[in-house]
Formats: sequence, C-alpha cells, structure tokens
Amino acid sequence: MKQEINSINGLFLPLSQRIDSEPYFFRICSYSEHLYELIVRYIEAARICGAVLESDIDTPPAEQCEMFNKTLGTEVRFNKEFIQSALSIWLKRATDAQKTTIADIICRELDPNDFETYRALMCLLYYKLEWLVDRFYGDQPPKILCEGNISAKGAILLHTLKKLGCDVILLNYSGNEAYMLADPKSLSEEILLPNSTPFPEGFSLAAISDKIEEKLIIEHMYGIRPSHEPATNTWISG
Repeated sequence: MKQEINSINGLFLPLSQRIDSEPYFFRICSYSEHLYELIVRYIEAARICGAVLESDIDTPPAEQCEMFNKTLGTEVRFNKEFIQSALSIWLKRATDAQKTTIADIICRELDPNDFETYRALMCLLYYKLEWLVDRFYGDQPPKILCEGNISAKGAILLHTLKKLGCDVILLNYSGNEAYMLADPKSLSEEILLPNSTPFPEGFSLAAISDKIEEKLIIEHMYGIRPSHEPATNTWISG
C-alpha cells in the first residue's frame, strides 16, 4: 500500500484523532524537498518521546547478546507465560500489564524458531527503548526513526514496534525495489513524495541532527530564531 505525502500528517495526531486509530509503519525510499521538513519535525518529536535507530537493529552488539544470554539463557518457549517470566527479569520497570501485552505481541509477531530476532527485540527494548515502555499503547505513540538498508529481520522488528504502539518511519536509501527484496510482504507502507529523486549523496540523520543542534544553539545564544531556515541540501559536504 502506498501513501501520498499529505496523508501522513496523521503521524503527529493522537490515535484518538486518526481515522484508523492505529500507529503507522512508513518507509521512505526517495527524496524530495518536502522530506527535510518532515524529518526535522519527526526528529524533534522523537527527542521528546521516541528514538532514532540504525538499520542494524537485528544484530545487537556482542556485549548485549552476552548479557542477554547470561541473564535469560539461549532457550525460549513461545508462550505468554514463559515470555512474561523473561520480561519480569529483563524489564524490571515494566508493569505486569505491560509485560502481558508485550508477551502477547512477541508470541503473535515473531517466528518461534527464530531465537536471534527474539533476542534482538529484547535487547532493543532494554538498551534503547526501556524508558518508552510505559508510553506503549498511549494515545500519543512514541516516534521511532530508522535509517539505512534494512534486512528482513530488521523489517520484522520495526513492524513489531508498530504493534507495540509506536509510530515508525524508515529511511531506506537504496530504493523501494531493494527494500521489497528484504520485505516481500511489505510490512510497511511506502510514502510517495512529489517530484522525488534518489537520496542525495551524504544524506543522513546525523547531518540533519547537527543542523538542528546548530539552530538551537543560535536561538539560545541570541534569543531569536535564525533569519533563515536551513537549506534542504545542507548535509552535502564539499
């Protein structure tokens, strides 16, 4: 399913004001002048309640995997009781109701024979998103922003975050055809940008974030907004 750029304004609405009352998982596989404004706004929302992730979310660092294996072991049974028990050890701040909900989503969305994706999700929840757990299923979904060429398991993880109550945007720099090779079921919806082109060389969330920080520093120093907005191609070096 494809969405026009104007139709994603619902990303910034509470669920109670959305037509379908559900979180979104959108992918953006091309660039246009409209994208910069959207991403800046989304980054600012993610800083308040959300996270910016890299595309290698399906491969946690070795030290995280080691800690998980040491704490919970390498065997898993995909039933709610087992997963809830694991969550009680792993996500100590989560309430019983939150653990029940997360366990239900894990059992429904993940392949019971895929331990690595299960461990990757648990590491993501603990190391990146634990502070957001109490926002899952709220009226204002947490904002997740991910960039890079996603894998099949990565797409499943982002889709699972949507099911947990997060809005998710993926910037896939290699284009839609490459994305569909990793996710033939199209777990996300493609955003269509008017007059779109391939992503320019050097485009990255880090570069945009740097420009946002620069703008905030200027505002803090002078107590005024800069006289001009950042140009849409300011991440291009040279």
